[in-house]
Amino acid sequence: NRVAMAFLAVVLIYAVFAVTHNRLPNYELLSSQLIQTRRNKELRRDPFPAPFDADTPCTPTTNVFFVKTHKTGSTTLQSIVNRFGFIRNLSFAFRRQDPRGHVTFKDFSKASPREMFFPPIHDRITCTFRGYNISTVHIAYNRQIANSYMTEGTKYISLLREPVSQWLSAYQFFKLDKLTRDHSMETLLDKKNDYWRSNLYSRNLQSLDLGLRVNQFEDMALSNNDF
Repeated sequence: NRVAMAFLAVVLIYAVFAVTHNRLPNYELLSSQLIQTRRNKELRRDPFPAPFDADTPCTPTTNVFFVKTHKTGSTTLQSIVNRFGFIRNLSFAFRRQDPRGHVTFKDFSKASPREMFFPPIHDRITCTFRGYNISTVHIAYNRQIANSYMTEGTKYISLLREPVSQWLSAYQFFKLDKLTRDHSMETLLDKKNDYWRSNLYSRNLQSLDLGLRVNQFEDMALSNNDF
């Protein structure tokens, strides 16, 4: 007991000394140093080693727009791209109002980055909200709008999944059985009722992620072309 009391007394004396002499640790600085140390370690690991064929060297692409699709395994690829951008201190398009940064199917125009996003790292003074390097959040694909705020030459990638298995996965994940009174999958998919026509999740979500609107699903000519 005496040893414990002596130890507590020493800790208390140190705490009083630290407060009175303003020597408490700078946790913000420590956090910044920890992040930088982690980045340095990741870079030394070389997560993108040279390809097997030395005659065709691999040059990393640092400007990537990942069209994140629902229930396709996209979060796994998102994590990989996020890690790639993080250790290189790249700028991410990220919605301020959502803790995960998603925009999903909200109305989005060329003015929306200023209204929704954090400014790019290199643009915190002028705040033009242009020149983002990475986008991996849920946001309906629109090439013209995306080009207006992403860095020139950005590469666009996505993931697609066989529609039936994707829809069944979404049905379970989003608990779509609760959308109908009888909790029936058949009712949700019945084109004769309003559930099928009015609900986003009764259709192929991948089409919505890729830019098709709900009111355009009946337009087969549009669905069969680029949109």
